[in-house]
This record gives sequence, structure tokens and C-alpha cells, in this order.
Amino acid sequence: MSKQKLKISKGRPKNSGITSRALTQKEVRRLLTITRASKDHQSAINQTNMRNEALLYTGFHTCARISELCSLTVGDVVENGAISSSVLFRKTKSGKSRRVPLSNDLKKKLNGYLLAYRVRHTDDSLMFSDELPLFPSNKGSHFHPTSGSQLIKSLLTEAGLEKAGGSHIMRKTGLTMMLNAGCSLEALRLISGHSSISQLSTYLCATTNQVESAINQIKL
Repeated sequence: MSKQKLKISKGRPKNSGITSRALTQKEVRRLLTITRASKDHQSAINQTNMRNEALLYTGFHTCARISELCSLTVGDVVENGAISSSVLFRKTKSGKSRRVPLSNDLKKKLNGYLLAYRVRHTDDSLMFSDELPLFPSNKGSHFHPTSGSQLIKSLLTEAGLEKAGGSHIMRKTGLTMMLNAGCSLEALRLISGHSSISQLSTYLCATTNQVESAINQIKL
């Protein structure tokens, strides 16, 4: 019997049992770049771009579900007229609210977005409208989760990442990046709101190269 050479694919092999799709840092930057608003914050297009960029930032940094992101109000991230140290997710899959700390980068992004974004019909800054949606639809209301998912898919398509998946890509990518940075599984579970480590594990991704690197850590 002839010996078959074992082929190990690089990057993200399909159906390997080892990896599932998560964006690389380069891909995340590309996705964010296409949503970035120009300096003309008053145009309707750039208002939309600012919102989309802030939505993506929040999704990657908090690893929240699209339904949780769509249900956020300004008051969930703002306290006494300033960005809070955490975000409160009230409408979760488990029915239990949870707080997730806001990174310095995300606080800066949300602060700029909320100050610059103008409320529909009133032209007031969104920062001082606690009861309004954090990410308003074009009609000024909360996005329905299905519409939010479609928005993320359209942004992925614009960035040439249509094969990466849907709105869960933010959650999956954020959790994977935190894991690779050394975050504990229990901390990731608390951030994501999963009830168990086993549920969390379905969102954690690794490349073949990372698996090879882990195996080579064993020195006997």
C-alpha cells in the first residue's frame, strides 16, 4: 500500500474539525475602513457610516449578539452625560441582564460617535438622548435583529468578506482574539453571556498554524 502524504492546510481549512471562521486582524481593519465616515459628519451618508462603524466596534469589543446590540439604548452606555465604564445588556438570550466593561478604544469611539451623530428631526446630539436607540435605524427606531444581521452581511460583502459568515462574525472574532491574547475561558464566558464553557467553545476559533504551535509547546 502506497503511503499518502498528509497535507495540512494553512489558514482556515474548511470542515477540518479544527477551525471555524473568524476574521483576522487585517480583515477586521478592512471591514472597519469601508464604514469609516469622512469629516463631513452632517451628511446622511456619513451619519450612517458613523453608526455602522460604531456598531461594528461595539460588536467586536463586547462580543455581543446582534439582537443584544440592536436593543441597546444610549442610556446603556452613557451615565451623567459621559460614556460609562461598562455597557448594560438588558435583552439577552438567557433573559438575564449582564454588564460588560468598555475598553478604552471603544469608549473613545462611542464618545466621538454619540457627540457627532444628530438625532433625526431634532438635530440634537445623540449623546444626550438616553432613551433613544444607541444604533438608530434610518427611521430613527431600533433595528430589528433580522435587519441588523442584513446590515452586517452587506458590510461584509462590501469588504469582500461575504464568505466569512453573518452577524455572529463579530462575536466569534472578538472572543477568539481575546482567547489568543491570553484571556481565561471563564472571563470569556462572563463577557459572552454563555451559561457554560462548552457553549462558549463553539465560538472559539483557531487556525491550523495555531494548533501546530500549541502541539510544539510540549518539550519532553
